[in-house]
Amino acid sequence: MFSNSTIHNTADNALNARVIAGICLEMVDGGWLEGVVVSGICMQCTRTPIFLRLGARTPPPAGNRTYMRGVMISDVYATGAVLTNSITGIPGLPVEDVTLSNVQLESQEPGRLGRLLAYGIYVRHALGVRMRDVVFKASPTEQRPAVVCDDATSVEVAGLRSRHTARSHPWFRCGSRPRSGYARGKSHTAHQAWLMRPESDPPTSW
Repeated sequence: MFSNSTIHNTADNALNARVIAGICLEMVDGGWLEGVVVSGICMQCTRTPIFLRLGARTPPPAGNRTYMRGVMISDVYATGAVLTNSITGIPGLPVEDVTLSNVQLESQEPGRLGRLLAYGIYVRHALGVRMRDVVFKASPTEQRPAVVCDDATSVEVAGLRSRHTARSHPWFRCGSRPRSGYARGKSHTAHQAWLMRPESDPPTSW
């Protein structure tokens, strides 16, 4: 169990080892995580800067419920990542209430970024995800979207910037299930396969 916890570091103490993840929050063995705040992190060459995972490998004790909710990550700067950031639950067990704000994440060349559908962040089986003033950077030849959401409800995005997605490719994509999203003051539904393409040369913003 993790509850009402704060993790804080400063840019003066850069995390630069090739560890699996810089910010790694996992709850897969029957516990719960709630009210965790992570801020002020600077990292270099971690495999993936942000990794949030909720699963059910081990069922919780009788009468208890597994969940991950109320996570706030802010003021993070990461360079040299080789794997996509992710926020993922499982069907019927979504990650809930996650906020990313003032975050800048830079990836290396496309050939080293792994198998996920996005180069910036992949959100799957989630409820209530907010991205505010988030910047994703990648190679100019990167063809995957910066953000992909699949089975995600109530996704809110403001001030998202993407550098670089090839101009002919979408940089934000939602999956085919009918879920709600909110961007730039307008409501969207994902059952129409929401695709947003850059309207001008990178960087693109909305």
